[in-house]
Amino acid sequence: MTKKFVLKAVAIVLFFSTQARAYDVDTHFYGTYSMARFAGIRHEVALKLATGAQWMDESYISDPMSMIVLPDVGMKKRRLLHFPATRESIHGFDPNALPSWVSKVDPALRTPLTTMTETIANCEFASEMFSEGLAEGDLMKASAGLHTLEDSYAHAGTISELGHAHFWHHPDRPYVDAESINKYFDMTASVFKAMVAVRDLLPSNGVDYNLQVGSNSKNYQLTAAQLAGLYKNIPLVKNTISYNVLKDRKYVAEAVRILFARAYAAGYLKHEPNPQYLTYLNRFQDGHDAYEAALDVVDAMPSTLIDFDKLNGGVRSPTLRDDIRAAGGMRVYMAAKLHPFLKGFVPQPMSATHKFEKENDTDSDGKAIWQKENEIRVENIRSMIQKLYNAHIFFLENNSKDASGFLKELAKDSRVDFRQRVNKNGIEIIGYSLAEKYRFDHMIFKYLFPKLSAYLKNDAVEIDNLSRLIITNTQISLLQRAKNKLAALVALLPGLGDGLKKMQIAHDDILNSRISPVHYDKHYQDPIAFRHRVADGTYKARIISDENLNVLINSGVLH
Repeated sequence: MTKKFVLKAVAIVLFFSTQARAYDVDTHFYGTYSMARFAGIRHEVALKLATGAQWMDESYISDPMSMIVLPDVGMKKRRLLHFPATRESIHGFDPNALPSWVSKVDPALRTPLTTMTETIANCEFASEMFSEGLAEGDLMKASAGLHTLEDSYAHAGTISELGHAHFWHHPDRPYVDAESINKYFDMTASVFKAMVAVRDLLPSNGVDYNLQVGSNSKNYQLTAAQLAGLYKNIPLVKNTISYNVLKDRKYVAEAVRILFARAYAAGYLKHEPNPQYLTYLNRFQDGHDAYEAALDVVDAMPSTLIDFDKLNGGVRSPTLRDDIRAAGGMRVYMAAKLHPFLKGFVPQPMSATHKFEKENDTDSDGKAIWQKENEIRVENIRSMIQKLYNAHIFFLENNSKDASGFLKELAKDSRVDFRQRVNKNGIEIIGYSLAEKYRFDHMIFKYLFPKLSAYLKNDAVEIDNLSRLIITNTQISLLQRAKNKLAALVALLPGLGDGLKKMQIAHDDILNSRISPVHYDKHYQDPIAFRHRVADGTYKARIISDENLNVLINSGVLH
């Protein structure tokens, strides 16, 4: 493989890496918490399941947008943690149908791709980490695995190795259309199977024996199928999940404000000491999206506020009325002039004529409107949780989610610590402590590099050093990286054989580990098969010990 080709592949992967997301915090944290509680799992345990599911997007070592090693580990990380598919999948895309600039190097085999694998809902790799968590009696690992299971539905049908750049955030929006709503509840049906398995492995004080929502029976007594059927038919749940935020009046008002501010700056509206257009910005109909609302505002606004000469490129048109009539009327004419100010930061519904979306999250306005959407989504599902379970919770984004923060986590730097706390309004603020961050980072490293971790005998110092080397070398220039590698080789000369052995095993992990799923990773989904696997010791009889559960209940920290 030539250096030029490697650099090209790196550029492509990094380009796509900025655009891969998943179901967002409203699903991974709040939705996971809600499903855990609905399954009859105690509040404190449900919080840890939810935090672990969300932390996959919060930690630098596991999030879908950072590259841990260039470029193949980044691809593999996405396939295993966010876009689950097996490299042996018969599902795939014809590489000849892909653009010529797309890399065709198989990150597993270092050979030209015969197919690019397709993310498959509830495939074997979607549940492998969760199932391993059950097998190891590791609540944190099982909770992180819930993220991958949930993502398998959000990302189903997209390219596992690359992501869903051509759809942008649309796969992450549960409410965007009827198919997405149905897909979301297909996802909850699978997650309830996981929650029932967790519930069955909890000590008795980890189960909520009192909760009764939507049924004549206590929730802890219900099967996964019963839970799933009840959950999606609760009006509060269904209305919250299907609520179209893109038509929310607060969201639309913010989008319209930005649009007309841009139009005013472009001179499309006549400049005045006190701009009159501002008084018309709320003159739009409820239930209209930003594209429709913009035209409602134009309808309400006197035409004297519009600079038609500027709209026509600074040229006065002697046939303006005919121009407008020929365009299809004032609304169609103004749509052509104003809607470009919305494109790129306010999404348009996918349709038979609109199959490619682009949202600019780095633009100051676009970022603001994306944040507004998420604020409304979180606000709505928090309200749902409060009404269903009388729980007042708020997830706080990781304060060390970039490369620099990850290095601080490895160094156990107290500046990036976090303790669960309650604010003055009685809202529980949720996040991982520094100890939990450190444990999570090691857990993901071992999952991505199983052979290397076994060779190192899970030595924490060795794993820290290798992680630091990996992160440091992805943050510097190619020239400096080469110098660092040369210096490292000189320093390692006395133990060069062992250093090269580690590099060889790491390389083998990248190419050959987790190509095929383990045979039992979906047994938890069937109650009879699950009981057999618990009886034969495949799954631990307890996913958390009584002692650790008591610590969790008393301190909020998972040891």
